[in-house]
Amino acid sequence: MAMNINMGKKPTRVAIVPCNGEELCEGSLTRLVTRKILEEKRPGQTITMCMPLFSTGDEKQRTFTHRIATITLDGCDKKCCANSAAKQQGRPIHPFVVSEILERHGAQLSGDPQNLTDADKKLVDLLADEIVAEVDRIIAQSN
Repeated sequence: MAMNINMGKKPTRVAIVPCNGEELCEGSLTRLVTRKILEEKRPGQTITMCMPLFSTGDEKQRTFTHRIATITLDGCDKKCCANSAAKQQGRPIHPFVVSEILERHGAQLSGDPQNLTDADKKLVDLLADEIVAEVDRIIAQSN
């Protein structure tokens, strides 16, 4: 699942870059999923990066991508996060797309990104579990 490989030092933590899209429920979910992983599922093993700084090639963010494996969590098939990450030429990028994960599981969202329903919010765990599996795989490979 990795793309843009430029191997260096193996990671002990994994960065997650969530979509910044506000116009889709999937974009809103990416941020909830990221917080869930950082705070509850893999605290201390995961960190996040600022998508706008990341996408503009901010020096600090770019240097960071050379030291740590990165999971991009895009809301839709535009894959803005994955495309921005690929331009950074850092460690392997592990791209995920919320809409594709939901489709694979037969799940649908309400369609209102500003007012996620309880059913929408329940999908956070489904998505987080899939991302956590990749975090665990990345960390296991680094040991």
